[in-house]
Amino acid sequence: PVVYSTPQAMIMRCSLALIASCVYALVLGVGAYDTANVTLSFSGGAPLCGQCTGGLRFNSFACSYDDRGNWNNGVQAFVDPLPSLSELIGVKANIFGAFDCNSFASNSRVTVSLEGALICSSQPLPANLPCFCGNCATEFSVFSKEYSRGWPGYNYKGNNTLSVEVDSVNQICVSQIELILFYERRWPSV
Repeated sequence: PVVYSTPQAMIMRCSLALIASCVYALVLGVGAYDTANVTLSFSGGAPLCGQCTGGLRFNSFACSYDDRGNWNNGVQAFVDPLPSLSELIGVKANIFGAFDCNSFASNSRVTVSLEGALICSSQPLPANLPCFCGNCATEFSVFSKEYSRGWPGYNYKGNNTLSVEVDSVNQICVSQIELILFYERRWPSV
């Protein structure tokens, strides 16, 4: 993937399975949106490596292809952290994991969604660290498009789910996902 970053925009080019490509942009003008962070941790996989070469070390993880950890079909739940009278406009997801666990297959591809609304579809992940460690990770980020009228299906002050679906024969192990939620305050009309 090609990532461009300017003060006004972050753009990620996403490849789609049947369509040539799409470009998602999340406009982040100076002071335009406030942010809230949510950290989602995958658990259950025991750390197999005490030292990680070329990556970050986490204490736990889960894999999409075997019974190492609590993968839970790639679904993680969280409670809405946004202040009252706020509207979710966009999301950045930083995925910390080991990708391409089957070195004989093509790059892993994932679809990431929040409450069923797409963050990025069929995004190829870079080949990086071997998955036998599981707890050794690198970071990969995906960006949503801007939902100027609010995120579809988002549960304000309620529970929400993030889903990571592996779209290829190749598999992944994930330790953590950091969500950066971009929101606007919506003041009631008087």
